[in-house]
Amino acid sequence: MEELFVKNNSLIAQKDWETTIMELKDTKYSSNQEKLKDAILNSVKIRIPQKRFGIFFSGGVDSTTIAYLCKHYSNYSDKTGKQTGFKSDFDFICYTVGYNNAEDVIVAQKAAKQLGFKLKVIKLELDGVEKILKKVIKLLDLKFSPKDSDKNDSTGSYQNITNIVAAGVATVVYAAVKEAKKDKIDVFFSGLGSEEIFAGYQRHADAGNKDINTATKHENEDTYNADNINEECWQGLKKIWARDLLRDCTLAKKLKFTALTPYLDKDVILNAMAIDAKEKISPENKKIILRKISESLGIPKEFAWRKKKAAQYGSAVDKAIEKLAKRNGFKYKLEYLRNLSH
Repeated sequence: MEELFVKNNSLIAQKDWETTIMELKDTKYSSNQEKLKDAILNSVKIRIPQKRFGIFFSGGVDSTTIAYLCKHYSNYSDKTGKQTGFKSDFDFICYTVGYNNAEDVIVAQKAAKQLGFKLKVIKLELDGVEKILKKVIKLLDLKFSPKDSDKNDSTGSYQNITNIVAAGVATVVYAAVKEAKKDKIDVFFSGLGSEEIFAGYQRHADAGNKDINTATKHENEDTYNADNINEECWQGLKKIWARDLLRDCTLAKKLKFTALTPYLDKDVILNAMAIDAKEKISPENKKIILRKISESLGIPKEFAWRKKKAAQYGSAVDKAIEKLAKRNGFKYKLEYLRNLSH
């Protein structure tokens, strides 16, 4: 099957993706936790390949839920009692990438051991990170403008921020894919989309706060404006094309792998976006409903409720880039990456 953002094995145009999201937004839909759970179960099920596959694994709730379902699928039934799985223990390997003693590596190892996942850890050293950075900057044709080129943005431009993130995330993906090739694996499950549909970013909390001056405090759940939060989710889904899909699909094409994205499944999006925002986010937690679903599947609380960092932070690749910048005489990551891109 092709993902929502793919047509004829290619990434659809940005305007077509945005149109698709707006059509979903205009679709009248009602849901609850059980319907959303069934949608996630089915979304993973219909994507499971008939050959060995990989999972980009961080030990966070997104990837742990996918891995857990792939291992235990035959144990689950829908609300009618009908079995949703067709076998258990599919042949897959989880891949975790980290620099030094990265948090993702530590948590992923603990989760894999406790939950019985086959795990391969790719530990990167500084020189290894730099080699991969050079490759992904070229593969993605990342451009970095001078730091002071935009007086209103100390980093240079919004595009600089996007490309700095892209370089870090792509480094993690590149390292995992290259290791998986040794195992003859070229298909991977990805947790992409979860942050958007389940309100996992700080900007979702900020959007829901009625008083912009207290947007990062969230002292009282009543300050949240649920309509604003889900609207931010929709806007984030529209923007995911330029921020994530273009990067990931370019990498997939050039590195010759396929990414499976169950959280960007049409039915999962419709069900998730029909859920009240207060079931997704609170002053203490984000992605609440996904965490509850994960716990209900049997995932231990310490993994279902782990507060996850973005790939470039959890893997400590961002920290590695900072160290590389200083080692090469640059004050900022931007300057270092710009130098690498020349």
